[in-house]
Amino acid sequence: MAFEPVLTSFVREPDAHTLDFYLQRARGYEGLRKALTQQPNDLIEMVKASGLRGRGGAGFPTGMKWQFVDRKSEKPRSSSRSKASARSRASSRRFPPSRASTGARPP
Repeated sequence: MAFEPVLTSFVREPDAHTLDFYLQRARGYEGLRKALTQQPNDLIEMVKASGLRGRGGAGFPTGMKWQFVDRKSEKPRSSSRSKASARSRASSRRFPPSRASTGARPP
């Protein structure tokens, strides 16, 4: 089977950086268009069947999370993540683990 790039398949095409190119040639937003035609319960079942999981430490199933949303509520719905997890992720990229955090003893 031949290797076929996904992310860079259009990189050498003229105007590949434009929204028009993305919509017409790269089938941009195709998944969104499909999702908007489905019923909420059908969409949730599809996400559950896909096995998509969150990026947090526990990797909670996304379909399950969506299933918990009260669809009868008039209040706007949104998803958020804790500030503590965002801070710890950012600091772990900037600072490598120290001896204190790894439990290593000095020589």
